[in-house]
Amino acid sequence: MLRTRVSELTGGEINVLMAYTYDGRELIRQGVEITPRMAEKLREQKIGFVYADGPVTVSAVFDRNIISGLHKVIACFVESGGNDAEILRKYNDTEIKSFLSVNNETGKSIAYGHIMKYFAGKMYDALRGRTGIVYDFVDYRGAENYFIFHMVNVCCMCMATAQNMGLDGASVIDIGIGTMLYDYQMQKMDFSMKNEILKTDEMEKIKEHTVNAHRYLRSVYGIPSRSSAIALQHHERHDGSGYPGQLKGGGILLLSRIAAVCDVYDSMVSQRQHRPAYNPEEAWDYIKINSGVIFDPETVSVFLRTVPKYMPGDIVHLACEKYGLVVKNNSDRPENPDIIIIEKTLENDIIGMKIEKKSDAVAAEGDFQILKTTARIR
Repeated sequence: MLRTRVSELTGGEINVLMAYTYDGRELIRQGVEITPRMAEKLREQKIGFVYADGPVTVSAVFDRNIISGLHKVIACFVESGGNDAEILRKYNDTEIKSFLSVNNETGKSIAYGHIMKYFAGKMYDALRGRTGIVYDFVDYRGAENYFIFHMVNVCCMCMATAQNMGLDGASVIDIGIGTMLYDYQMQKMDFSMKNEILKTDEMEKIKEHTVNAHRYLRSVYGIPSRSSAIALQHHERHDGSGYPGQLKGGGILLLSRIAAVCDVYDSMVSQRQHRPAYNPEEAWDYIKINSGVIFDPETVSVFLRTVPKYMPGDIVHLACEKYGLVVKNNSDRPENPDIIIIEKTLENDIIGMKIEKKSDAVAAEGDFQILKTTARIR
C-alpha cells in the first residue's frame, strides 16, 4: 500500500485501508475502487491522503473497524461531556450487550468504562502472544481535529509498546483504557487551540488539565485506578522536571512512563495551530536523545523499536545522493528500513520509480544510509 494524496487521485485506485473521520464515520471501505465522487467526499472531510495499492508495507497492527469504533465512542464521550445516557442513543441493543458481556454484566446499565474496556480488549486481541511489533500507521488527522486522533494514536502506540515490553495482558489493556481519554480535559481549555505560542500564565493554567482529567476519570464507572492515573502523570518526567507532582524515576507509574513517551512523540509529529508538524525522524531523535533525562530509558529502548524512525511511504535522501522510498520497517533495525531506490525526475518532483538492478529492497546502510526525509504525506 502507498499513502497517496487525495489531490493526486485520478480514479480507479484501490483503497487498502478504511478511511474514516475523527468521530469514526466510514468514508471509504477497505478494498473498494476509489471513484471521483469518493475523492470529493474525502476532500470535503479534509482528509489529505488514503492508503492506495502500492509497494509499501504499513504495520497498522489494529483492525481499522475497531479503531474507527474507538473514534466513535471517544467522540461520543467528548461531545456529550461524558453523559452515559448518550450511549443509549448512539448504540443499539446488540452493541450494548456486547459491551456489557466483556465486563460480565447484563441489562442496560451502561457506562463509558464498559465500552473503553471492550475496545481495549479487542485491541489486545491483535497483540496477544506477539513480540517485535512494529507500529507505523499514519492517521488522517489535521490541525482542526487533532485531539481525538491524538488520543487514539497514543493509545495504539502505548499498547504496542507495552506488549513489546513483555507486560501482562491486564497491564496492556489498562494502559489502553487509560490513554483513550487521558488528554480529554486539554480540549476543554479555550486557549489550547490558539494560533500562537501560549503566554506564561496560560502555560501554568493548562497544566491543570492533568489534575482535572484524573479527578474526572476516577468518577467514570469501570475505569481502573491505574488507568486514570495516566491522565495525572503523563507530564511527569524521569528527572523530576515535569508536573503536576515533580515525580521522578520509579516514582512515576510504569504505564504513565510509557504514555509520557508516546504522548510527546505523537504531539511532535502533529500539525498544530501554532506550529507545523515535526518529521517523524526529528521526534524519534528527540525521544532517543532524552532517554534517561526526561524519559524512562527502559521505555524509550522499547518504544524506539516499536515506532520506527521513518514512516512507510516517505521519500528519503541517501548518502549516495540518490533518493529512496521507505517500503518496510523492521523492529530489529528501526533506523534502517527497507527502501526502494527512485529517481528524482524534476527539481521538486519525485515521481519516477526506478528499482535498482541488484535489489528491490535494500537496507539503508553504507551508501544507502538515510540522511534525511525530503518528502512526506500527512
